Amino acid sequence: MKNIKIIVDADACPKGVMEICTRLTKEYQIDLWTVASFNHHIQSDHHITVGNASQEADLKILNMTHKGDIVITQDWGLAAMILAKKAVV
Repeated sequence: MKNIKIIVDADACPKGVMEICTRLTKEYQIDLWTVASFNHHIQSDHHITVGNASQEADLKILNMTHKGDIVITQDWGLAAMILAKKAVV
């Protein structure tokens, strides 16, 4: 079985939410992945930088999400597509 991961749409993620995700993933030994455009400076062990084209981060998140993963986003459209993949939003 594949290990679950938490993926954060870091383009608009509040700092406090990032801190909570970082703490929980360390506590439960879950991988934390962040995805953001190159306009953002994100501190993460597993960070993916994408261009700043419209929806580029969302498409990357959608493509890397698997069943059972947890995705943190404020984007309702992305959330709907993530749920269709049987991940948790």
